[in-house]
Amino acid sequence: MLTDNTGKNNGGSGLVLNTRDPPDVNVNTFTRNKLHGVSVQVGPVWVFVNVVSRHNDGCGINIITPIVDELTGAAPQMAIRAEFCTVSDNRQHGFQACPKTETELRAITAQHNAGHGIIAEGACMDIKGGTIGGNTGSGLFSTLEAYGAVSEVKFFGNNADGITISAGANPSLSKCTISENEHGVCAVEHARGLIEDNDISDNKGDGVFVATNAEPQVKGNRIKDGRRHGVCVQENAGGTFSNNNEICNNRGDGVRIFKGAYPTVADNSIEANSGS
Repeated sequence: MLTDNTGKNNGGSGLVLNTRDPPDVNVNTFTRNKLHGVSVQVGPVWVFVNVVSRHNDGCGINIITPIVDELTGAAPQMAIRAEFCTVSDNRQHGFQACPKTETELRAITAQHNAGHGIIAEGACMDIKGGTIGGNTGSGLFSTLEAYGAVSEVKFFGNNADGITISAGANPSLSKCTISENEHGVCAVEHARGLIEDNDISDNKGDGVFVATNAEPQVKGNRIKDGRRHGVCVQENAGGTFSNNNEICNNRGDGVRIFKGAYPTVADNSIEANSGS
């Protein structure tokens, strides 16, 4: 077990984990390192509890793609479970999971990073609880066919979107609060995903923005009080908007569908939008 350590001012990463027999990592602090606070390079399963990684020149926690075994041609399992961790004020992303990794995040805090709060690149990312805000990029950037469940997370005040889904990613988002970002949820580049039972409000752009062949399922959300449209579907994009989405009090249109778009919009409440 790695416990009660402080790793700071190192020329590389504060902690590099490269072993197939991993210990738990509990109550450690990594700060002001020239690369990442923590870099995970080999699995199989790591457990982080109460790890703080801040003010690093790279990411707070970085998980690389498992290296394929030259003899078997197989990649080892690479799985991370992180509970009550803080990844903030880093010069890249707060938490980065690369392709073919599996990550569970519980009650994570990812704030004020110069990149995204959390980025999932072709990874399975399961997030429950926590606060993701004030990042220069998006709160969560899910891309390269990433997938997994995201629930009960507060996304607020990110300079880009609360959640960006791109490049064929297919996450499910539920019971989240998504406010004061650019777009609340942005789905682009063949993204899919289920967006259900979330509170999406007070965003600077659209509550839900869909473009470039994206087709999300948007069901039973409260989409309100945004500065632009509640829902905006651009040319060559679609999706399903149903199951009583409440789309109200937005400064633009409730639902704006551009020429060449092909969404299905049914069984919603769309009212008191300004249309300006």
